[in-house]
Amino acid sequence: MNIKKHDEEIKKIREEFLSALKEPEVKTTGETLDSKVKDWYLCAFPSDDMGNDIDSEVTFSDVYKGLENVYFTLNCCDSIIRERVFEKLGELLGKSYDYVYQRWLRPELYK
Repeated sequence: MNIKKHDEEIKKIREEFLSALKEPEVKTTGETLDSKVKDWYLCAFPSDDMGNDIDSEVTFSDVYKGLENVYFTLNCCDSIIRERVFEKLGELLGKSYDYVYQRWLRPELYK
């Protein structure tokens, strides 16, 4: 087997593996900053039981206002949930995940 073909096969296997690790996000519509995070999360990631730990009353607006204490705000300590919520919050704000992440990581730069 030549090296180019071998590299292509490895790339294909890697892509299939990484794709299998990702849980497909259910396409939901109509979320706003006033939408409940838990409602969206359980719909978007139904097989993630840890989503049940999210505070039922917290909205995306609450998360944005409480970024410095996001785990307390959400009532969960799972970084995957935080990342998914940041991704959705960024979408709702018309911003990137990185924008939300940096506001959380370095809030002093945004005051």
